[in-house]
Amino acid sequence: MTMPYVEMGQGTYTSIPMLIAEELEVDLKQVRLEHAPPDQKLYGNPVFGGVQATGGSTTIPASWKPMREAGAIARTMLVTAAAKRWKVEPASCRAQSGEVLHRRRENAKYGELAADAARMPRPADRRAQAAGGFKLIGTSAKRLDAPAKVNGTAVYGIDVRPRA
Repeated sequence: MTMPYVEMGQGTYTSIPMLIAEELEVDLKQVRLEHAPPDQKLYGNPVFGGVQATGGSTTIPASWKPMREAGAIARTMLVTAAAKRWKVEPASCRAQSGEVLHRRRENAKYGELAADAARMPRPADRRAQAAGGFKLIGTSAKRLDAPAKVNGTAVYGIDVRPRA
């Protein structure tokens, strides 16, 4: 995922991927992120009127709905792609651990379905999962950014060299 917020010690690089992972039915470790380039139109914080900024405890309030919707849309498209491939109703399939399962058929990993799903129209139903069934959200998770900070591979502002 493309991360529109800056990690300043508040756990953004873990909490935002957690929203996507929850809806996609994948392990948090399966979410890879890179920081968004400067582009307020694409990555602006709606709480700040579209300014691309992080602060004021706005990351989760600004991301809660759109990130969960994005994950729900992707999950729906992957399930629909699998159902179409297997010639079954999407309701007879479910997403789990990065794959789509059908009760009487074999499973398909998301990677096997991604190209088919990408060609589908965006579904009208954007409903995220009900709050009562969270597996990741609200749990304690190891910080995804910690290993890079410990092993020296994390890139900080002082590390960036503008191109001439």
